[in-house]
Order: sequence, then structure tokens, then C-alpha cells
Amino acid sequence: WRGELNGKTGLFPSNYVAPLSEVTIKVKLNKEERKRQQHIHELITTEQAYIEDMTAVHEVFEKPLHESGVLTTSDITKIFINWEEIIECNQIFLTSLRVRRDMSPAGIVRIVGDILCEHFPRMTRYVRFCSCQLNAAITLQKLTETNPAFCEVTKRCQSDSRIKGLPLSSFLIKPMQRITKYPLLVQKVCIK
Repeated sequence: WRGELNGKTGLFPSNYVAPLSEVTIKVKLNKEERKRQQHIHELITTEQAYIEDMTAVHEVFEKPLHESGVLTTSDITKIFINWEEIIECNQIFLTSLRVRRDMSPAGIVRIVGDILCEHFPRMTRYVRFCSCQLNAAITLQKLTETNPAFCEVTKRCQSDSRIKGLPLSSFLIKPMQRITKYPLLVQKVCIK
């Protein structure tokens, strides 16, 4: 086990270590720090849920549409833009957050700013997505109105339980929604 004792970090044999209960942890944290830890937890859990949704869209809509041949590669690119790049970017960000949480004594994340500073500059992938998102929505609407084969495939895709019966259009705004939530999430984490 990696741990901290008297300000020094090191490895400890497992028979010398006992996990702290959540109750013990909460008692040792003041109100502001408990709230901050809740916000860090919120950042991690919402990032996980976001990646799950993004991955589901890729697997349930994008891949089947590509494989079905009902759309040109150009139309698929117009709709999904750089979807996979965004998933990859956010997966790396989430992994860094999880590693920090898992390596932190008792799961108390003291420092998260360095992770944000490292990963947020990589979020430039969202610039491309957001600048093309309106065109993606227009393309999707046009295809929905004029391409019955496309409608049939997307309707089949909607039956996948990971999609919860929602149409593709409801997912195409997720990246824009997520990127606009980061300032609020970060502000909550930084407030003491």
C-alpha cells in the first residue's frame, strides 16, 4: 500500500494498513473540504457518465450507420465530426482523475489543478466539434426527412438499451453541453 505518515509518503505492508471508513474521513475534514471533495467526486462521476454516453453513441449509432452503407463517409463525418477524438481526449482526462483519486490517501484528493492544467489545453478538439455542430444538426435533419433507409437504421439503433430510446439528435449536443459545464465544475472544486 502507498500511504502517508507524519508527512512522509511511502509503501507500507498490507498488514499494517486498514482502510478508513467514510465516517472517519468525514470527521477529519472540515465542511469546506468535504464540499470540495464532493465536487471532485461529481467531476469524476459525471465525466464517467459522459464518456459512457459518448461511447454508446459511437458503438450504437456511428458504427452501424457506417457499416450499413446507408450514408456516405462524408455524411457520417458531417454528423459525428470528431466524435472518437473527443472520447479519447476525455478518457485520458478521466484516467488521470481516477489515478489521482486512487493514489490519494483515503481517497482524499488534495491537488487536482495540475491535472486540469495538463488536460484542458487538449480540449481544443471541442473547437472543431462546436464549430461544426450546427451543420451536423442540419445534415441530420435533412437525412431524417429524405432518407428512409437512414431512418430505419437509426430507429433500430434507438432500441439498444444504452441509448434509452433517445434519438441521435439528443446526443449530438452532449459535447457542447459538457464543454460548457467545465468552468462551473472547476469553479466548485477551486472554492475553499
